Amino acid sequence: MGAGREAIANARSLNITDSAKLSEIGNIAADIVYELGTLGLKTEQNITRATRLAGAGVSKENIINVIRNNLDSSPFIQKKILNFEEFKYLDSSQKWCLQNAIDNGYIDISKWMGKISGNFENLTVEEWNAVNKYLINGKDLYRIPEGNIKTPDFLIDGVKIEFKGINAQTFDNIRTQALKYANESFPPTPSGKNADRLVLDCAYNNLDINLEQAEALLNEIKQLYPNKVVEIWTKFGDFFK
Repeated sequence: MGAGREAIANARSLNITDSAKLSEIGNIAADIVYELGTLGLKTEQNITRATRLAGAGVSKENIINVIRNNLDSSPFIQKKILNFEEFKYLDSSQKWCLQNAIDNGYIDISKWMGKISGNFENLTVEEWNAVNKYLINGKDLYRIPEGNIKTPDFLIDGVKIEFKGINAQTFDNIRTQALKYANESFPPTPSGKNADRLVLDCAYNNLDINLEQAEALLNEIKQLYPNKVVEIWTKFGDFFK
C-alpha cells in the first residue's frame, strides 16, 4: 500500500465525518509517512501514531520531532485521541480511568497498537506501566475483574498473566519476593491464581539485578513450576523462561 493510501486508511479510524477534512488529514499524514521513510522510521506504529496526531491537530513538524525523538504526547493531545472512533467502544468509567492515567503521565495512548478492555480501576503505577508497554507492543489486554475466587491480573492475547512490581534493595530480598509471588500465582485455585505466566518487574524501580541473577531466579522458579512461564523485566532488558 502506498504512503498516501496507507495514511488515509488509518485516518478513517478517527472520529471525523467530514470527507474533505478526512482527506486533508490523510494527505498531511501521507507527507509525514514519506518523510518518516527517508529517516528510516516508517513502521506501522509510527504511521498509526502520525495519523492520530495529525487528526488531533498536531503540526507536521511537531509530529516528526515527537516520533524522531520518541517523545510522549501531551495529555491534551491524548485526550483528543481518546475521543476518536477507535476508542468509542470504551464506556464512561473506562475512559475516566484512562484520562486519570493520562493526567498522571502513566500512559501514552498515541503509541498504542493493541486494544484494552475490562476494569482499569485501582491499577498501581507499575501496573499502568505494564499496560502501556503491552499495548505499545501491540498486545490485546483484558483486565480480569476481581471476585471471590483468586484470579490473575490480565488476559493478554489469551494468556492469563499475573503482574508483580518488585521493590527490594538486595538480590536476596528480590528472590524472596519473587518466590512468594510465584507460589501465589501458579498453583490452581482456590489456593493460587492458576496464572499461565508471571511477570516480575524489576525495571520500574531500577533494581540492581544483573543478567546472571535474573537467569538464576528464572531457573529456580522453573524448577518449581516447569509448565509455567516466568518473565523478569530489568533495566538491562526482559528475560523469560
